[in-house]
Amino acid sequence: MRIRRKTKKVGKLFILLLILLVVGGAGYYTYSKISEQNRIKNIKKGWYVEIKSDFINLRSDCNASSKKIGEVKKGEVYKVLDVNLETPGYFFYQIKVDKKTIGWIASTIEEKNGKPYAQNHNNTIDFKTPTLKFFEDEYQVYSIDKIKYDHLEVDDDSDDWEITSEVYHELDPVNDKDQYWIKYTVTDKTGKHSSKVQRIVFDVKPSEDQVKSFQLMRNN
Repeated sequence: MRIRRKTKKVGKLFILLLILLVVGGAGYYTYSKISEQNRIKNIKKGWYVEIKSDFINLRSDCNASSKKIGEVKKGEVYKVLDVNLETPGYFFYQIKVDKKTIGWIASTIEEKNGKPYAQNHNNTIDFKTPTLKFFEDEYQVYSIDKIKYDHLEVDDDSDDWEITSEVYHELDPVNDKDQYWIKYTVTDKTGKHSSKVQRIVFDVKPSEDQVKSFQLMRNN
């Protein structure tokens, strides 16, 4: 009988320990999750990068041949401490991984090499040239004074940029028809700019003093 009672006590103790482990583990998981959410929230108040590739090597210095000290993975966010622009086609971001680890990761410059490995946000240094995108071959509008830019997408370090445009007229020598082209230029607060050209179709044709010769655009 004594053996049975002892076995029951051991069994109850085991169950109690198991419950404590489960509850404690769930509590620790919840605490860790909240801590991580707070860490990310604080990081996003300043300059940070979000990892877009499956992984990026973390290096001791801002070049591809420096010592690998770890890696970061897709979806993670990190505080940016500095940026190096000396490697053509790439940015090197210095990031703070944790309290003890600081290193450098590389990312492509989007307009030159496709999608970046890491997307930066709240950038404190305006080092990027703004770029324009549109998604249709031609832009249709009633008249030249009704031109808007809401069909354009701008990519830049900040929202402090301006779009301007010029319309060019061309007479198609084959069909003897008027053709018009619009050249958009986006300029940021530091003066960096880029341009893109789209065909434009008017319901009401502009007068000749409202447009420029297509030859001028070709020469530029």
